[in-house]
Amino acid sequence: GKDFGVGMNPEFLREGVALKDFLAPDRIVIGGNDERSQQLIAKTYEGFEAPILQVDPTTAEIIKLASNSFLAMKISFINEIANIAEKVGSDVSSIAQGVGMDERISNKFLRAGLGYGGSCFPKDVSALYQKSKELNVPSNLLKATIETNKIQPLRAIELLKEIYAGESLKDKRIAILGLAFKPDTDDIRDAVSVPIIEKLLEEGAIVYATDPVAMNNFEKEIANENLHLVNSIEEVLLSSEGCILVTEWKIYKDISPEMFLELMKNPILIDGRRAY
Repeated sequence: GKDFGVGMNPEFLREGVALKDFLAPDRIVIGGNDERSQQLIAKTYEGFEAPILQVDPTTAEIIKLASNSFLAMKISFINEIANIAEKVGSDVSSIAQGVGMDERISNKFLRAGLGYGGSCFPKDVSALYQKSKELNVPSNLLKATIETNKIQPLRAIELLKEIYAGESLKDKRIAILGLAFKPDTDDIRDAVSVPIIEKLLEEGAIVYATDPVAMNNFEKEIANENLHLVNSIEEVLLSSEGCILVTEWKIYKDISPEMFLELMKNPILIDGRRAY
C-alpha cells in the first residue's frame, strides 16, 4: 500500500537451541511486497553474516513450510528403509551412513526411529498438504510423509508383541523412558509418546513412564488408572516386562545394561531412538 508494506520473515529456530540459531542463522529469508518493505526488514539484520534471500511474502512462507516438510520427509523415508532393512537382516544405521556420505544428501535427519513430533514438523507438513488439496495439486510425497509418521510410533509395540510371540500385553508392566517430543524440552505437542502410551493402555498394559521435565504437561494429556508417571528411573524399570525408549535424554542413554538386567522382570528394551 501507499503508507504500509507487508513483510514475511520466517524463522528457522530449533526448540531447545533457539537463541543459538537466531544469533548464527544459516540463511535469512526476507519476504516483502515491495523493495522498501524488504529493505526495512533487512536493516534489522545488519551485522549478521548469513546470506540473505529477498523474495515476495508468499514465496517466503512456502520456503518455511517446504524446508520443514523436506526434513520431515527424510525422517519418514529412512524409517521406511529401516522397516525394509529389518526384513532382510540389514543394519539401517550403516545404510543411513552410506547414503549420507553423498554430499548431495548429507546424513542429517537420516536417523531411523519412532518418527517426528513437536510443534513444527507436523504442523508445517500438514499445512502444506492441506494447501495443496485446496489448490487441487497432487502431493503424494507430503501425504506419504504424514501417513508413515503416523504409523511409525506403533512399530515399537509391534516389536514388543513379536518378542512375546503374539502374547497379549494385558496386565504386563511396560516402562516408558521419555515423554517430550525430543530432549531438552518439556514440549509434548504431537510427541510420539502419546500414541504409544494410548495404544499400550488400549492393549491392557500397565504403563510406568518418566521424563525429566515433561511429566506435568503429560499428565494433562492422558488420564488412566493404568498410567503411572514417576520421577525415578529405577521405579519405572522395576519389575517391568518391557521398556520403550521414546526420548533420547542423556540420563537415559547413560543407563547401564546391568541396570536393565537387574531391575526388569523381563529385560526387553525397544530402543526407539537408536541411543544405545
